[in-house]
Parts: sequence; C-alpha cells; structure tokens
Amino acid sequence: SSPTPSDDRSAVPNPLPASGRLALAALVAAWVVPAWWLGAFTVGGQCFAAGAGAVATAAALAARRTIPAPASDPAARRGGRIALAALGLFVALLVCQALNPDRLFVPDIRFIGTLRPLDHLAWLPTGIASPFDRPARGLLLFGDARRHLLIAAATLLPLAALALLPRRSAILRTLLAALFLHGVLFSAFAFAHNLSGSKAVLWLVTDANFHLGAPQFPFKNQQAAYQILLLAAALAAWWAPAPVRPWATLARRDLWLGLGTGLVFLGSVTTRSRAGLLGTVLLAAGAGLLLLRSRPRRHPGQRHLWRGLGLGAALALAALVLLPPVRATFARLGELAHDPASLISGGSFRRILHNVAWEMTLDRPWFGHGAGCYLLLFYTYQARVPAYMEAIRRDHPDTNRPLHTHADGDWLEFTAEYGLVGTALFATPWLVWLAALRRARPLAPAVLLLAGGVGFVLAHGWIDFVLRNPAILGLAGTLALLALAIARRAPATTSPA
Repeated sequence: SSPTPSDDRSAVPNPLPASGRLALAALVAAWVVPAWWLGAFTVGGQCFAAGAGAVATAAALAARRTIPAPASDPAARRGGRIALAALGLFVALLVCQALNPDRLFVPDIRFIGTLRPLDHLAWLPTGIASPFDRPARGLLLFGDARRHLLIAAATLLPLAALALLPRRSAILRTLLAALFLHGVLFSAFAFAHNLSGSKAVLWLVTDANFHLGAPQFPFKNQQAAYQILLLAAALAAWWAPAPVRPWATLARRDLWLGLGTGLVFLGSVTTRSRAGLLGTVLLAAGAGLLLLRSRPRRHPGQRHLWRGLGLGAALALAALVLLPPVRATFARLGELAHDPASLISGGSFRRILHNVAWEMTLDRPWFGHGAGCYLLLFYTYQARVPAYMEAIRRDHPDTNRPLHTHADGDWLEFTAEYGLVGTALFATPWLVWLAALRRARPLAPAVLLLAGGVGFVLAHGWIDFVLRNPAILGLAGTLALLALAIARRAPATTSPA
C-alpha cells in the first residue's frame, strides 16, 4: 500500500542547526550552478564548485560538532580509511606533477607547440607545465596538473561535505528532492534544445572547432553521462523508501514524481549520444523490471499503478520511434552493428586514439607524463600509430595538422597522465564503494537504480572523456554516497506507491 504522510517523517528530536542548513544550501549550489555554467567546463564554473564545496564542508564540520555521527561498523570505517588514503595519495601525485614539471610546453602555430626540458627532481613524479587554460587568441583548451587540481577540488570538496553531513532521513529526503527538481528543470531545457537542433550551448555559445552542440555541456557525450545520472536520481526519488521519499504531504505525489521522471527520460534519450541512448534505455528498462518484480499483477488498489506503467512504456516507445534526435542516434548505432567489437570500443577511430594513449603509457608506466599530457604529446606519439594518419587522410583529406585533444576514453588517458599507480589510486574509492554495496545486500530498488547509473557512467569513461568533468564525476560520487546511505536503512522490497 502507499506510504502515508506520517510514514515519511523521520522522528528527529532536534532540528538541523543553522550550520547544517548552510551546508545543504551550499552543497545544492555546488551541484546546480556549475552544471548550468557550461557544464563545469570553464575555470569560472570549476572555481564556483570548489568555493561552494569549501563552504559546504566547513558548515558540515560545524554541524557535525552539534550532531554526533552514528556509530558505523568496523568494515565501513576500514573502507572509508582506504578510500580517503587513496584520494589523498592521488591529490599528492597531482601536487608533485604541478610543482615538479620536467618539460615546458610552449604553444606555436605550426605543430600545436614545442616541449622544452626543465630542471626537476628525478626521484619524484613529474608533469608538463602548460597554459592553465586557452591562451590569448588561441583555439585549443590546455590544462596541466594545476588545472586538474582545481577540478579535483571542485569534485572532492562537495563530496566531503556530503560525507560529513549526518545521515538523517530528513537530510537524505532534502537531497533527493533537490536533485529531482534540478534534474527536471535541467532536462526540460535539454529536451527543448535537443528538439530544436541547435548547435549552440545554451542557445548562446558555439565553436565549430570543438563540435559543440549539447544543451548545457560543451560535448554531447558529457551531457549524456550527466543526464543518465539525473535519470538515476529521479528514479531513485520515485522508488525511495518511505522515510527518505520526498514531499510526503504532496497530493498525487506519485503522479508528479512520474511526470518529472518522464521529463528527465526525454532529456536523456534525445542527447544524440549513442552511449547516452543505450544507458537511458537500460536504466529505464531496469526500473520497469524492478517494478514488475516487486508488485503482483493482481493487487487490490494497484490498477492505477499499472495504467501509469503502461502509459509510461507507451510514451517511452513513442519517443524512441518518433523523435528525430532518437531516430538519428539509432541510425548511428546501426553503423557499428557490423562490428560487435566496435560497440565496446566506441568505433574503430576510438581504438586508434586508445592506442596512442597506450604508447604514452608504455614510456612512463608508473606515474605517467602528467595531468593534461595527451594533447601536449599527441603530435609526437601519433606517429607510432600509423592507422591514425591513414584514417585522417581517408575521412578528412583537408586536414594537414594531426591533432586530438583527448583519447576518447578516460581510463586509458588516465594511465598516460597518472600512470598505472595514479589510475589505481583513482579507481580505489570506487572499488571500496562496490565492496560496501556488496556487504549491504540485499539492496533496495532505489539503491540498485542509483548504483546502475553510477556504474554505467564509470563504464562510459572507457569510450568517452566524461570522468574528467567535475560536474559529472561529482554527481556520480554524490549518487554513490546516497546509495550507501539508503542501503543502510532501506528494506530490500521497497517500491513506489
């Protein structure tokens, strides 16, 4: 039966202090503003996220002094210490790369730039000093370890605030509500933009050199990864257990939650990203299967639920068949159908870029060449992969200067930038999270949906540069922490209405 309003109110003896409310407000600002600020792509958006995260962290620390944290099990504490140690060592690696460069990159107009040797400490990890951002009158966006430290701050400080906040039901409910509203508004804009066919971000910013055209993010694959996370959050809000489900007193709450989730689905499925279309369909299908599994077909008083499910399935099918952006994306998926391996690697050209990144890794396997090195070294290393110029001459005969900004796959680009050691440090917190979820089984549907969105985006990083964006990586970490918090309080059979 549907939860009653009284079921949704957590019995909390004391209200949240002002510092806790400030932490929540700053945390929501750190999520929302940079996502609308060109998808946290610019220095300004990243500085805002880091600043709001710092305010949220300080306020959460103050709130923690007045609200003691509940006792956790020894395994959770041990996992937390491992994740924190890995993150600390990863940031230390970035600091070493920023302060101990062994080469200086000087941009020019012929071959992107030249590398000049620098004095450095050979026994420490090194990096490459380059412009912090786009140089004056330049086209390319550079970024060395200093810029990556800013991105790390924009990602980790909001997550630190979330980890420090007490795991009260009221706080989790507020966070889910904020993410749901953000997802609905963000996706409504994205849906309208996608249908318009505009190539200008926010209908204002365009740059043909970088193939822009997504609604709020510069690149459609980054937009798609973010939208999948928003869809996971919306589905989780709809499926959340009674104590943390938003808007307990709202009339026809299930209808409004369903309509909002439908808008997020439409914003996600129309991004013109093949990986985005696949992830959206898989996540929506998973939610439908969970609903079918958790409810018997003949249950008194549940006819409205099945009518709503049928209507939602019909609308989803209509979107897949009729909407021009979706049909165009299906056509592009058909291009890969003849080669199953291309479906995993994202196409033959991505495999070439991955090979370039691996050549870089082989030269400095342990600690890499330094954050942001792929673009800086591409002209040197592409010659080791003759298939690159063959593909360029075949598909782009007018291109004279070999250039690619990213490996179109974060995980292999990470090995070139941070080495195998740095990549392992980056991956460790995610492995700790998976182990913690495994200990929390059986998992409620809301937890499975959150984890599904995060897992898909981590896999998406194999074929696109999505995990280096602080808005995407930060939201993925947020959903991961929310999944753990809900898993520790939710019955495994929780389902909507």
